Amino acid sequence: MTYSHLSMKLIRSAEGRLAHLTVPKMGQVKKRLHRPLPDGKIGKIKMLTIQRKASGWYANITVQVPDVPKGEIQSAVGVDVGLESFLTTSDGEKVSNPRHLRRAELKLKRKQRIVSRRKKTSHRRRKFVHELAKQHEHIVNQRKDFHGKTAHSLYSGYDAVVVEDLQIRNMVKNHHLAKSISDAAWGNFILTLSTCAKAENAGLHLLKVPPHGTSQKCSSCGEKVIKSLAVRVHRCKSCGLVLDRDHNAAINILRVASTLRGGALVVNSPERLSKERKKREIRKPYDGESLQKLSPFMAG
Repeated sequence: MTYSHLSMKLIRSAEGRLAHLTVPKMGQVKKRLHRPLPDGKIGKIKMLTIQRKASGWYANITVQVPDVPKGEIQSAVGVDVGLESFLTTSDGEKVSNPRHLRRAELKLKRKQRIVSRRKKTSHRRRKFVHELAKQHEHIVNQRKDFHGKTAHSLYSGYDAVVVEDLQIRNMVKNHHLAKSISDAAWGNFILTLSTCAKAENAGLHLLKVPPHGTSQKCSSCGEKVIKSLAVRVHRCKSCGLVLDRDHNAAINILRVASTLRGGALVVNSPERLSKERKKREIRKPYDGESLQKLSPFMAG
């Protein structure tokens, strides 16, 4: 259920996390607020959506808030996403792949077998169908939490994050890798980078570059080194560079972004990064307006 033109009248302001939500034809419903709603001067409520999940009822509130102007890029990082490691940065840092679905497969199989043995339309079947849905929702929440924390970590150290503009729909056609690609959810991670609250509030950047040749080209001399997915180390015969395959690709991604923007390659020194973190803490300009979707709160 979605309400737009009456949304401002549907929410009652209250102190603390527990307040009331007025829903048409239902009356007042208790809600647990995940974060305080902005007042009329800072934000304006534009839309209210009531959604039912396996764990309960949720309300998503869309608020119109002032937009933050993009700042100048002083530090940037290239990010190459993968399956062996979830991502590798151009500075050589790696984030391990948590594989949430793979780790929960045994529990999912057991619950699914129980559901299949239960008689259809029975109370016991409905009970275990609900348990199975809650397990799937738990996996989704784990993945969303991981993406949010990883995006926050990247934006804490850099003004701009550069990623490949991947065609994931074509990549999942490989049946050997489809489940692992879907489990990593690169598309949702890139969406999280673009809508990360830290990026929106501090005027940070997300840049996308074409993915062609970033894994095959040498980041030192530019020579093309053909290698299959099974080869995890980049070895260039022209310049002798030996580097992790994903690290080499991340450097190329950052270089492509710099070339497309017509500027020199950004060199991230530790002194510069520490100064940028301090500046970012006090940088709070606002200009224009944009729609920002707050994280949902649970009703009931």
